[in-house]
Amino acid sequence: NMSHEFRTPLHAITSFSAYGIKEHETAPPAQIRQYFETIQTSTNRLCKLVNEVLDLARLEHGEHKFQLKRGDVRELMQRSAEGMQSLLQDKRVTLRFDNPKEPVFAVCDHDKIVQVLTTLHCPALTFPPPGRSITLRCRSASDNGSPRVVVGVIDEGVGIPDEEKESIFESFRQSSRTNTGAGGTGLGLAICRGIVEAHGGRIWAENNQHGPGASVIFSIPATQQ
Repeated sequence: NMSHEFRTPLHAITSFSAYGIKEHETAPPAQIRQYFETIQTSTNRLCKLVNEVLDLARLEHGEHKFQLKRGDVRELMQRSAEGMQSLLQDKRVTLRFDNPKEPVFAVCDHDKIVQVLTTLHCPALTFPPPGRSITLRCRSASDNGSPRVVVGVIDEGVGIPDEEKESIFESFRQSSRTNTGAGGTGLGLAICRGIVEAHGGRIWAENNQHGPGASVIFSIPATQQ
């Protein structure tokens, strides 16, 4: 899987740079610009893949460094949403918040939880039809007397086959309903699982009972030892 994912952008970089070298004196400027744009897109994809592989390796070996501090999870959700505004507009998808009025505190690595939320936005944004919505929800909860925070990203897309609800969190795996060539390495959810589990939490997926789409939900302790 890794060989295939690396080979695709590398092949594009090699091919279009060769075209540019061969045709730089004869091709129109617009054509040369297209070559450079393809090279840039492929390079960005390759960098993203390398970073994801390194993130996953660090998580699997327990080498990731976490900066834990207390914060309001609602504010972290807002931070992740702000970074997705242009994509929300492009996809004509409405983002909704379903949060309590009072703060929902957790001791966590703020940047890592924002990374999880941003990653969960991407498939939710990619596959719902235009005009639908994504809902972000957080709640305080309790598990055998231990305070926890439960966060959900609810979309109105194509849903997840029941037999794939666990496998989509494995490396290089995507749901058969969304693996359409639209992009993605299949590492995002695996990294999310690693980050959540490193916080002492768990993450899971379920189809919405009322209406189309699916929800990805994670739960982390409100306090960390």
